[in-house]
Amino acid sequence: MKRMVLVVLAAFVILLAFSACAGPVSEIGPVSKLVSGEIELKYDDGILGGRQGIGGSGWGAIVEFTPPSAFFNVSKIRIDGEIVGSDYKGRKFDVFIWDNNQKELYKQSFSHSSFENLTCVEITVSGVIVSDNFYVVVVPNTPKEAGVYLHYSRDENKRSGVVKRWKIVDWYIKPTEETTNWMIRVIGTVHQP
Repeated sequence: MKRMVLVVLAAFVILLAFSACAGPVSEIGPVSKLVSGEIELKYDDGILGGRQGIGGSGWGAIVEFTPPSAFFNVSKIRIDGEIVGSDYKGRKFDVFIWDNNQKELYKQSFSHSSFENLTCVEITVSGVIVSDNFYVVVVPNTPKEAGVYLHYSRDENKRSGVVKRWKIVDWYIKPTEETTNWMIRVIGTVHQP
């Protein structure tokens, strides 16, 4: 009997250890309304200016954000975009949060199908607190024929850029850098340490 209790107890401890190591769970879905205390960080004007597919492993869009306080808890990322074409099933796009030194704080992959019937998705993030400028990177992994195309506004570029092989690089895509603001936003709360 003691041996059985020990085996069950050991199995429970192992299960707890694995669940603790799994890291934060992210969910993706339609946009929700802001609740009391939430702050939305954005640099686009909210008016759709165009869409852009970006293919290639590690190629994507980046937006630099400045937190409103010394400790800002990132709770959601909003990405405006759409599905183009029909051969996107099984494809995934990657979302990263980098600190000011481009060190990875968060990484998660999501299905292109998340954008079916939506033009904006909201990703729930947990466990990311920033105290300086930070980046949100979206790597669509979209070939020309089908997948997620990111939306941008055509106002003066304030914080948008591009990445290639997970590094910030000079602008390399068709819409001009000066008037392209990726419609990527961050929702969070001021964190009290």
